[in-house]
Amino acid sequence: MNRFLLLGAVLAGACASASGADPSPEFAVIGMDAQVRTDPPKLAPSGKRAPYGGRVTVLEEKTVDGKVYAKVQQSGGAKTVYGWTAKTNLGSPKEFDPAMAPGDEVDTEPLKGLEAVMGSIYNARGKYLFDRAKELGASPAALAAVLKVESGGRGFGPDGRTIVRFENHTFWGQWGKAHKDTFDAHFKFNPDKGWLGHQWRKTAAGPWVDEHKNQAGEWEVLEFAQTLDKPAALKSASYGAGQIMGFNHKTVGYATVEEMVKAFDRGIEPQLDGIIAFIKTHPNCLKGLKENDFTLFAGCYNGRGKEAEYGRLIKDAAEAYTKVTRGKKLGG
Repeated sequence: MNRFLLLGAVLAGACASASGADPSPEFAVIGMDAQVRTDPPKLAPSGKRAPYGGRVTVLEEKTVDGKVYAKVQQSGGAKTVYGWTAKTNLGSPKEFDPAMAPGDEVDTEPLKGLEAVMGSIYNARGKYLFDRAKELGASPAALAAVLKVESGGRGFGPDGRTIVRFENHTFWGQWGKAHKDTFDAHFKFNPDKGWLGHQWRKTAAGPWVDEHKNQAGEWEVLEFAQTLDKPAALKSASYGAGQIMGFNHKTVGYATVEEMVKAFDRGIEPQLDGIIAFIKTHPNCLKGLKENDFTLFAGCYNGRGKEAEYGRLIKDAAEAYTKVTRGKKLGG
């Protein structure tokens, strides 16, 4: 991956409410293959999925073989009890915007693997993809595939904050060169391959801590870096579903990095719009997307080195999206 856009990942948690306590918080099903299982301890696959993007509350939790499962219920409507699913399938409701949905869902129950994933993406974002693809002069399938491969489809962490990744080597360029002694007391990176070997510590005498383990850790180091220089720190992290670097804030339409970070925290649409804006301002990205030359696109979007690999992934995802949305009014 390059310094502009990195994939990101997200875990989620929930707690059942006690009788008479405040209502359980609402979560969204963020797992595109959120298998529903039978009651513990067996937790056998039922052959059904919790609906991707569905709003749920947690009724109960159990830990089996070190993995946490949640019994979930539909938040509104009929309040259907879906059953048990892995807790990692739950995340922030900010991941979804009902206005993005197409209104004619793909039946994902009989689908498997990549086709099930792409069907879920259509169900959650089909209208958005159709409209933005039309603006770009590309196919909805191509754009859907890019969002799947390059963003992972998730923009928020378990606590509802935007997914971030702090880049020590970028902070060196933004601030550290001019403050070498202070930087060296708190941050490390591989001098030959700057994206590797990231460590940090809060105090100059404290133990070094490896970075990029989880979102809580990413936010901790970002918040510390802001105490040294807030704008430089914010410019040195990537954000959201597209993991757009803060120093690219003007490229994606924001006068300041603070404005971009605030916008990305509001919901998934500003994050996805950031990806679209990045594509629009990079000719090879736009050309590759419009002409279905996904190797060209990946070379522009990710940088050199793995463009053939990412290009194949995007091509496979686009073909799956076209197949599962055939006959749909906003399909690929």
